[in-house]
Amino acid sequence: MSPVPRVDVAFPAVPAGTQRATVFCITSEQTRRVRGAINVYAAGGFAVIDTEPPFGSPAPPVLTYRAEFFNGSGASLGFSDAASTQVLFSGTVIHQPVAPERSALVVAEMGMAAELERPFEGNLIRPMGRSVPVYVGRGRSGLQAVNLTCITATAAEAQKFASVFGGYNDVQLPVICVRTSHAMGLPQPLFAVVRNPRRVAADARTGGETVVWQMEGDEVAPPVEAVALAILTYADIEAAFPTYAAMEAAYLTYFDMESDFNKAGTA
Repeated sequence: MSPVPRVDVAFPAVPAGTQRATVFCITSEQTRRVRGAINVYAAGGFAVIDTEPPFGSPAPPVLTYRAEFFNGSGASLGFSDAASTQVLFSGTVIHQPVAPERSALVVAEMGMAAELERPFEGNLIRPMGRSVPVYVGRGRSGLQAVNLTCITATAAEAQKFASVFGGYNDVQLPVICVRTSHAMGLPQPLFAVVRNPRRVAADARTGGETVVWQMEGDEVAPPVEAVALAILTYADIEAAFPTYAAMEAAYLTYFDMESDFNKAGTA
């Protein structure tokens, strides 16, 4: 949870002539482009953070990462070698995809994802002269009307969860990223639009801080994957050192500095 379960991916060496790169994460269920790592500047090496990797406990899925490199004209220079890892994490995490620092570790309510429905969409058409109609389909949709009800136990956790959806002067997307280590059958990760998150104060009248967040969501495609707020900023690096000279002395190369993700969010 810094700010979410994540994978740091570094490519210290790239093929000669590389200008841009796109990073992919491959699991047994899907291949997806890593948010914020699409057509990124890659000359001399680069590093990214995957803030949306599936996780689990005790048997997390295997995640395989590789990058495709491109020259200045946009021609592919091929792929990197593949490297695999796993994220061992227990619990349920919900965050704002384009701003992962807006995140919360929540308790899955007993009814969460208890029923999953992916309907086939289409119409029955009865051509003239036929007694039995013909089905004309448009394929199968994503999950619909998924119960995503969850619980926060403290006021601080409730505030973090509320930040996922923003406020009156803090407009955020109604699309959330849901990941869980529980075997609920949900896609990992699940992107869902929640149009009406409902805050229910469970025990406020007796001085408690437990909040039940009643939510229903429809599966949607992730928000534009090329969009992501920077997690590691230059301000984070500056804040970690008393002087500029000390900062320069701490890193052998610029790549070492930009891939020091342990300092992300410390400014």
